[in-house]
Amino acid sequence: MNWKNKEILIFFLSGSAYFLTGILFLTVIYNLIRTILN
Repeated sequence: MNWKNKEILIFFLSGSAYFLTGILFLTVIYNLIRTILN
């Protein structure tokens, strides 16, 4: 396993972590807006 693969793996892991956090954040905001409007 060379450095190139390790960099790609780290980039993929951090990217998916940011992606999941963003989805969670958007879901919370969406639920808050629905609660306020109802």
